[in-house]
Amino acid sequence: MASEQGGSPSFTVLVMCGASSRDPIASIDPHFDVLLAEHPEIQVLGKDDLTAETKLDGIMTIAHSPVDGALVDSVDASALKIVSNYGSGVDHINLQDMKDRGVPVANLRICPALTHATADCAFALLLAAARRIVENDAYARSPAFTTYDNLLLLGSSVHGTTLGIVGM
Repeated sequence: MASEQGGSPSFTVLVMCGASSRDPIASIDPHFDVLLAEHPEIQVLGKDDLTAETKLDGIMTIAHSPVDGALVDSVDASALKIVSNYGSGVDHINLQDMKDRGVPVANLRICPALTHATADCAFALLLAAARRIVENDAYARSPAFTTYDNLLLLGSSVHGTTLGIVGM
């Protein structure tokens, strides 16, 4: 844990993540006091690991750990400056609860790694849906698959089609 160095204040950040999400912690650990909560369920974390004396300056979520008023109320949030999500979206953070407590919420909205990965996954899902890949895989693994039929569950071609994006 970091302590006050050179007159600069020490900050305590609760990092909520699954056990496999450790990379972001390495980048903030030298600069802040980090409380690492490796519980995917906030109820367990809130009841077992935090006390009313736990003073937090920030909360950072990884892998969409839920944050709500009950969590904030379970600790000393008098110094809480921000709730931030390491990723895109904030649907797992109760925005009204944070607004009621005057705590700003932020997320990693513009990040090439997330943008590219999201685009890759969207295109993979598009192809999987058009070509019925999940259905074909399930059928090929089932006892019903006894003979090859090249037209069964053929799907649709996406070659030469136009893709419309709504909501950008």
